[in-house]
Amino acid sequence: MPMSDSGHSFAEAMLKGEGDRSVAVQLGTELTLEIGAGIEVSDVLIKKGAFISDVRIRITRSTSGMEVSLHGLLEGEEWTLPGSAPRLTVSVNNETKVASIHLLTESEAGRQSLLIDQMNLSG
Repeated sequence: MPMSDSGHSFAEAMLKGEGDRSVAVQLGTELTLEIGAGIEVSDVLIKKGAFISDVRIRITRSTSGMEVSLHGLLEGEEWTLPGSAPRLTVSVNNETKVASIHLLTESEAGRQSLLIDQMNLSG
């Protein structure tokens, strides 16, 4: 359904499944997705443009937070090995109310984790 927001036209759609499985989409010059709590894994495929190949961004929910992984695709095949895509993890310690952001990578040499930042969420 086309709408207008401060002079910019955009479209909105809402898809509902059972329970908390829902997705709201707003499309204009930017894309906004609102993903319901019942969806644990979300993939966004960004099709190639002038300077990039296809890229898939996967967001996975867990009981401690979320993980964002980036996979490149070349001619329909991933350029990252299964399980080796670089990942950002956001985890929250419910007791201390501290959020941690890590960058994770895996290779033949093993798994590496780099702490990027921590934030106290208790105020």
